[in-house]
Amino acid sequence: MRQISMHVVELMWTYHVTFLEGNRQVGKKLTFQTDDKLYEILRRCHNPIEDHNHLERMLVERRPGQIKLRMTDEQYFKLFQSERKHKPRGG
Repeated sequence: MRQISMHVVELMWTYHVTFLEGNRQVGKKLTFQTDDKLYEILRRCHNPIEDHNHLERMLVERRPGQIKLRMTDEQYFKLFQSERKHKPRGG
């Protein structure tokens, strides 16, 4: 299992998500129009209901925040591969 922080910020009616492992960003930054995908991430990582409630408070109060995720190695590498797919090639 890997410990990853999901940072969520609402800007101009969209949710911007960044994943950090320690102080290093992993995966690409994501942008969502609705909060459905944020809750889906929590469900897939099997986060407890308290984290869902914490996310709901963050969204209602429209403040940035973070939630710890426990990812399987498969989920982690899928996130990490999404970063590599989108990096520019060459120099």
